[in-house]
Amino acid sequence: ALNKRGVELLQEGKIDLAIAEFQKALNRDPDYVSARLNLAYILDRQGRIDDAIDQYRSAIERDPNNPIARSNLGVLYDKKGRYEQAIQEFEKGLEIDPTDTAIRKNLEVAGKNKAIAQEREQQIAQAKKEVQSQPKSAIAAYKLGRLYSLYGERELAIDWLSKALKLGYQDVDYLQKDRALDPIRSDPRFTSLIETR
Repeated sequence: ALNKRGVELLQEGKIDLAIAEFQKALNRDPDYVSARLNLAYILDRQGRIDDAIDQYRSAIERDPNNPIARSNLGVLYDKKGRYEQAIQEFEKGLEIDPTDTAIRKNLEVAGKNKAIAQEREQQIAQAKKEVQSQPKSAIAAYKLGRLYSLYGERELAIDWLSKALKLGYQDVDYLQKDRALDPIRSDPRFTSLIETR
């Protein structure tokens, strides 16, 4: 009854009240997996991913053959960049239900995300090697800064672009056009770098 009431409250958009009902249900019966899955779902929607992960793990401890818990846990691992763990959960989910097309699709996505992350790490590692072998090269510093920007590392991007300019990087027109710098273009520190040229 508490779980059902929580679902009703969730549908009405009363998130905090729904969470309270699911927690009451779990206080009465910690092994009630449906309430745990509902609580995890809400926590994920609130952006409380680590808490949601804990709830999905707890659901799996109680019901290791629950493909929904495994799939949802895998999705959260994928969001967190924990691709190996995501892939493991999806594979376990498919062992439980080989016909589940959503889990199969999630497994493909996690595999692609893992490959993209590995490619990103390789590119950054290569750019770092170039900077180490050519510490006075403005171009090497610029390449590393643009990669950091492209991959969402704002602080490092601005630091390395600043270094590139200090080392004598001159092509300010390209700095203003380079699409890899779009993620930091609105940052006042980036604007300040351009204005000082």
